[in-house]
Amino acid sequence: MVSSSLINGLGFVAAALTTFSFVPQVLKIRRQGGNDLSYPMLVVFWTGVMLWLVYGFLVKSPAIIAANLATGFLVLLAIFLKAAVKTPAASGKRGQRSRLRIAIDMDEVMADSLSRHLQLYNDEFGTALCKQDLQGRPLHLAVPETHRRKIDEIALSDGFFWDLDVMPGCQEVIRELMKRYDVFIVTAAMEFPNSFLPKHAWLQEHFPFLDIRNVVYCGDKSIVDADIMIDDRIRNLEQFAGMQILFTAPHNMNEKRFLRVNNWEEVRAVLLDDAAAEHISPSELAGASTASV
Repeated sequence: MVSSSLINGLGFVAAALTTFSFVPQVLKIRRQGGNDLSYPMLVVFWTGVMLWLVYGFLVKSPAIIAANLATGFLVLLAIFLKAAVKTPAASGKRGQRSRLRIAIDMDEVMADSLSRHLQLYNDEFGTALCKQDLQGRPLHLAVPETHRRKIDEIALSDGFFWDLDVMPGCQEVIRELMKRYDVFIVTAAMEFPNSFLPKHAWLQEHFPFLDIRNVVYCGDKSIVDADIMIDDRIRNLEQFAGMQILFTAPHNMNEKRFLRVNNWEEVRAVLLDDAAAEHISPSELAGASTASV
């Protein structure tokens, strides 16, 4: 016949294993949040544990009492952590972030690359081409066909991106945006491999308050997961699902489909003015107004 001490020992071992099997789950909730656990399940489970605890007292079983006291505490801790810990995966999805995410283009939005392009082109050919001459056309279509190859060569030259002028008001408004939004700088640098180092240095010089980890160099901007995009390039906005803000540049003057801002003061009015910004929510971003500010 099996002794009572062996039975009690077996009970304690079984109780310890079933109780502490819940510990990894609690640790996972602490690290990652408890989005995959429902409150009803946890409450029903805790209620069952409490009933087992009462049963343990009635039958005077130390193993049952100890196991369910510990399990009850762990379940309560799991409920608390589920409520307190933000789930990282959920915070990264559009519509579930605690703060909206803005993707801001660099060239012709933050940096005045067009003025540099025109200056170098005019120096090369002795012309006086200016922004008003573009009339809704990109630069390479506003010059004689025989000059178009030189337009590309200028942009691909080593010194082109080093000391571009900052768009007026850009620094101040971006600094203000960072108080309300998660700001990312997204530039299609793959088209200009000579631009990586100069753009990095330019941002560090003029925007030292930006976290360099929030700078994205890419080719196709359709990969960008943000809520709001500010860009001068129509093709980038066309494939973006969030709020599309077109920053005025000579080449996009004829575009009518997107919300247009002409300068950084108008960006401030759209995204930072309390009366306007309070209507910007994740659920309202797609299909935002196409009217100009």
